[in-house]
Amino acid sequence: MRLYQIEDKDPVAEKKGALLSLLSMFSAKAESAGKNVQVPMDRLAELMQNLGFNIGYDEFDKIMQQDPNLNDVVQDYNQEYITLGSSTANKAPAQDPEKARNTVKKMAKRAALRRND
Repeated sequence: MRLYQIEDKDPVAEKKGALLSLLSMFSAKAESAGKNVQVPMDRLAELMQNLGFNIGYDEFDKIMQQDPNLNDVVQDYNQEYITLGSSTANKAPAQDPEKARNTVKKMAKRAALRRND
């Protein structure tokens, strides 16, 4: 007997995991492109069907309401499209390299002074 034959699987949790994996993949593409990506709901349903799960807008909406992890990935959604955004827009602006070097130097000097005490 194999483990998967005796293991009690939760089909809803598996569906959420598959959905999160797909949306994370699309979100990574959006982040690398530095812009928002719109995934048609039909395309998402087709990809989920390839993974062995059926999903429609109503079920997607229900899952979005229940699972806060998906809210981190999805910016907006409607019956036609899911908008996945780049998180680079939410990140703090990059620090000037010269200012960063000076900060590191100051921290290193303070650490050296503490070691010598």
